[in-house]
Amino acid sequence: MRFFQLLIFISLLTSCIGSTPGGGGRAEDTPVDNQSNDNSSQDDQQQIDNNLNLVGTWSTPCFNDSGESQKTTWTIDDTESIFTVEDFTSEDCLLADKYQTISKTYSYSTTADEINLELTKYEITLNWNWWVDNENSAELCNHNDWVLNEIKDVTGESCSEGTFSLGDPEDFVAQRNDNDNTITIDGIDYDKI
Repeated sequence: MRFFQLLIFISLLTSCIGSTPGGGGRAEDTPVDNQSNDNSSQDDQQQIDNNLNLVGTWSTPCFNDSGESQKTTWTIDDTESIFTVEDFTSEDCLLADKYQTISKTYSYSTTADEINLELTKYEITLNWNWWVDNENSAELCNHNDWVLNEIKDVTGESCSEGTFSLGDPEDFVAQRNDNDNTITIDGIDYDKI
């Protein structure tokens, strides 16, 4: 079983931290609350979520990765993140040339400077007849019953990329950019769509 251990580190921009209440400035500029507040950790979590502001859909333009053309998308809501990779035979990622879609769904939580992801689902969709035939012959993820454009959940199964099991942590280095409409994850720029 292949176990991924990567850490997502979110670099919070000074302008984001400094512009939020209690997020910047000198210690003597921040009022001290000597009263106990049971909601403080919840308030802290909300402040972190507001600073990261990653909720939404983030996508790359078509790019070439190791001889393959790909488009990748992160869809993030309050508790779940879906990472999708579309593989194409053409250099310009024409929809008619899409042969495979891989989707990983994660639950996530945030701390002061990181996002922790745990895999909840790993799915593959084969989008071309010839690719379906090829992968049925190769028994992709130990299956020979692939069907065109049918999503197959292969969580925990042995695939050519490895075994992606329920609860496996995966982490990606991410950075919020000066422009609120872009983020960088593992060195790849994503635009908010």
